[in-house]
Amino acid sequence: MSAIVLLTQLGTTQVSIADDTNPGDTSVNAIENAFAAAIANRPAMTSEIIDRLRDEADAKGLNGWESELTAALNSASDEAFLAAYNNGNDYKAVAAATAGISFDKAALVNNASAIGSGGTPAALLGDADKDFVYTPITPCRIVDTRNAGGKITGGNSRGFSAHGSNMSGQGGNAAGCTQNGNGDVFAGYVFNITVTQPNNGGFLTVYAQGDPRPNASILNYTGNATVANSTIVKTGYLVGSDFRIYTSTTAHVIVDVMGYFDKPERTSPDVFVVQTADTAIGANGTQTLDTPSCPAGYRMVSGGLHTNSFNVHMVQSKPVPDGAGLNIPLKWRCSAQNTSATASSIRCIATCLSIPGK
Repeated sequence: MSAIVLLTQLGTTQVSIADDTNPGDTSVNAIENAFAAAIANRPAMTSEIIDRLRDEADAKGLNGWESELTAALNSASDEAFLAAYNNGNDYKAVAAATAGISFDKAALVNNASAIGSGGTPAALLGDADKDFVYTPITPCRIVDTRNAGGKITGGNSRGFSAHGSNMSGQGGNAAGCTQNGNGDVFAGYVFNITVTQPNNGGFLTVYAQGDPRPNASILNYTGNATVANSTIVKTGYLVGSDFRIYTSTTAHVIVDVMGYFDKPERTSPDVFVVQTADTAIGANGTQTLDTPSCPAGYRMVSGGLHTNSFNVHMVQSKPVPDGAGLNIPLKWRCSAQNTSATASSIRCIATCLSIPGK
């Protein structure tokens, strides 16, 4: 049997599942067993989460955060709880995880093992240095050595900026080309690179400022030809220019940006509440209400009944799915019965959730 090893170390608890596992166990059973072990001591893990976040919460002046977050952790599903535990010292990420989004158990167990053994938790919503989000744009010219700078001398490289409010200094668009909201360079770009009027045949390569020049060429060209090619280029950051172009022989170079890669955004969920108006429910009567739908971009995740009388009893509280067979709740339905001899009122409320970011 091939080995299955999942190690979870939380305080004094350690579980190892290996070749000597019961022959009836499958890899799924192994993951389930390891997952159960990883959350076996939720109270201690909750205390650890609170202790990790205390400095950040106090620095931000948050009020009542400890009891609020503790309640959210206590009511979170096992998967959401372990995801919150895996998010280290990031208050927003811990709070967001308690929303109960679906998680992969094997990944959660592995991440919990890293936390428990003093490691760094793996990111759940993308990594800061990879797993980027691509956005195409209308092509924008950032370099044209025919307009500024002249030909790149053979056997040499020249540094360029990938973005800016005015690219005419390197022969590009005077109105500027895209940059993110912080004014920082993006993590990478899709470039269309053209070599024109080369003195002789040769090759060109492009690479991030601060990185060594790679041996691989982006395009090859013959003397006095015009050749273009598209490529993905990682860019440097806080090291002067964003990228460099090397030509083996003297030639003009043109660069157009076709799109960019940016870091994934980690943000807390947005919550929006939809509800009916207070509606009368007569003596010994019943009433059914449907909430409005969630705003665009939000998904309905829960709902319930509000009343001002102990004599009003909930008959049902459930999502009303769409009619397309996708089982997506569009509204929340509340039904109630009034068992008293006087009229009362009810209100149906639903919570809508949206996960911002890319």
